[in-house]
Amino acid sequence: AGGGGVGSMGDARLWALMVPVGVTVGSGVMMIQDISVFVESAGTAVAPADLVVTISLGNLGGRWAGGFLSDFSHARLGVPRVVALAVSAALICAAAATLAGTDSRDARTFHLAGALVGVAVGAAFGVWPTAVRESFGGPRYAANLAIVMGACGVGSVA
Repeated sequence: AGGGGVGSMGDARLWALMVPVGVTVGSGVMMIQDISVFVESAGTAVAPADLVVTISLGNLGGRWAGGFLSDFSHARLGVPRVVALAVSAALICAAAATLAGTDSRDARTFHLAGALVGVAVGAAFGVWPTAVRESFGGPRYAANLAIVMGACGVGSVA
């Protein structure tokens, strides 16, 4: 542990956190903000507000399950928390594939994708602050957290 701030930009541990956080949270935020555009362009009768509820419930479940499973697997099995972030990134990819690969007019497709987005983003938010602390320690926690948080913005426009 130790180190941090801008000086840690060359540290592979920081990038191992930034990439899955950027992919998961950045893509998830983009999908959430544009959900009404997705619905309109697909010509489905799904109400965007209904999808917001689905995403929010998924987010709640993802934060709880992601945090619990990450804590359990880390404490009992020694699994690094970055593995949980990789699972979150895989879930956001599954959400995108669900939207892209099925009949976009089907309400179930939108709700499934919305639930996957919510779970993925929630799980990432439930894990990455702790992963930053464990990777770099407490003295530069805020600086490192801010750097990793910047990946969310990059991921949402990439």
